[in-house]
Amino acid sequence: MYKYRAYGLVFESDVELDECEPIDAGVPADVTIRYSDLQDMVDELGACEGVMSKRLSPDGEAPSRFTKNVGNAFYAYLVGELYIKVSNWNLIEYKPLIDVESMDFHQWMLCYVMTIALIKKHEIIIHCAGLLVPGTDNAVLVCGDSGAGKSTISDALLDRGMLFVSDDSVRVGLENGEAKVYGSYRQRRLCEDVVERCGYDKDLLRYFEDGFKKKWALIVRDGYYGGTPHKLKYLFFLSLKEDGELEFKEVSGADKIKQIMRALYKRDVYKSEGLSTELFIKFANIAKDVKVYRIERPINGMTVDTITDTIMKLCSE
Repeated sequence: MYKYRAYGLVFESDVELDECEPIDAGVPADVTIRYSDLQDMVDELGACEGVMSKRLSPDGEAPSRFTKNVGNAFYAYLVGELYIKVSNWNLIEYKPLIDVESMDFHQWMLCYVMTIALIKKHEIIIHCAGLLVPGTDNAVLVCGDSGAGKSTISDALLDRGMLFVSDDSVRVGLENGEAKVYGSYRQRRLCEDVVERCGYDKDLLRYFEDGFKKKWALIVRDGYYGGTPHKLKYLFFLSLKEDGELEFKEVSGADKIKQIMRALYKRDVYKSEGLSTELFIKFANIAKDVKVYRIERPINGMTVDTITDTIMKLCSE
């Protein structure tokens, strides 16, 4: 079994996931990932190919219509990709329909399956780019609506000296009452314009398609800062508007909780699990000290430099 640290927990897996940070084999595992034939599930579903018309993506809100909860177990059939079963949050069983060494399989495991287990554990997983302010222990989360520019802004901040914690999601937990950010995996997923602007050799990167978008994956080794927890200091949420001026709005009070909840990863899964008292208390404690900003940018405006400059200034105060 391979052992990795992801989201601040230890995952042991019978398939190699080199995007994750490897750790000593002697460390006890929190979560186990292993192959199973899942025959009961296969028999129940039967031949379901072609049922879904849209293309599946591990980043999609609901990549499968074939999900169900039975007691402490969660089942999902990702059409044409794999079957999964998550039991008591700490056991993940899978039956692949694609090559386990393929980029597609790895993305499903990293972006969907592993997060399902943590959501069932009532952990808070935020859909964001995680960054670290250099010279501090302050983590910055860049969140946003689909297409609002999360990746563009986070790439620009990295160019300005921010340090890489996580590309797509983080876990936010509490240590002694303080909100902490835990990186997911040491991989950056790059759009074509970033690859070309930074001069990366595409032959040395891993190509995949995220929905209908072309992307390349880069494993970050020396510059990865997600292996240790960092204090959550700032959360920026990007959204688009038809016209008008760029607006930065600091969010306060109960609206901070609402904004953090809006940034949740796999919100449909959280909805199916329900908002437990334990989870709500976590939200309230996290919102207490973090500074939350809503950034509304016009669709056709050239605002990347202004947004980046403002974020850098706020983070230096």
